[in-house]
Amino acid sequence: MGDVNQGKIAWATERLIGKWILNVRSAENQLSSIEKRCMAWNHRPMQLSLSWILPIVQVPAAIFLLQWARVSQVVQQKRFDTLYSATPALVCGGINAPAMLFSALAPLFDRVDHPVPTLFGFTLDYVFFLIGIVILWYVVGSVLDQRQSARREPRLVWTMSKLVLLGGPLALLGALFFYVSLQGFLTPWRWNNYSGNIVQSVLFLLWSFVLIGVPAIKVTQRLRQNKSPTPD
Repeated sequence: MGDVNQGKIAWATERLIGKWILNVRSAENQLSSIEKRCMAWNHRPMQLSLSWILPIVQVPAAIFLLQWARVSQVVQQKRFDTLYSATPALVCGGINAPAMLFSALAPLFDRVDHPVPTLFGFTLDYVFFLIGIVILWYVVGSVLDQRQSARREPRLVWTMSKLVLLGGPLALLGALFFYVSLQGFLTPWRWNNYSGNIVQSVLFLLWSFVLIGVPAIKVTQRLRQNKSPTPD
């Protein structure tokens, strides 16, 4: 009986030791898996969404420039008999040139028999301009985000309809900005501010290059795709 009991005790002990070893190995495998995931997460490149960062940065910057221009214009206007435009306002308009199209919608709400409409105490052209800045830099940020992802994925070629409906207006807007920039270079004395006009003209010129260049690049990609040999 003693030998039998000792055999049962030894068998039970071996079984417990075996289970303990299995549990230890399972825990080690789980820890190794967690370590690998942590290392992969640490080495993962941090993705910054420029479509949100750029509007958050550009809107306060525009508000600061416009407020600065308002103070400067009150002081400088006394020196001139004709209308004066402060340099910060011209710079702000140049940086956010496409957003100025939104402020052009404000006169549609004007009425001769009513005072100038406002929203929360701000004129509509000011409000529409800020809305345009948000939309403009959200679109710019989205395009830059797509370019970052395109480094890992093949670039998509614009369809013919997209070239016409999107590329065409962009090129026309770029041509308009190019004309405005030339007018600024030819008549820098406008608004009684030579330096402000020159800086704004340079910014309009840069925008014209971008707006004309993007459709041109897309057309080139489209032509290359059409010329590439197709597999039999």
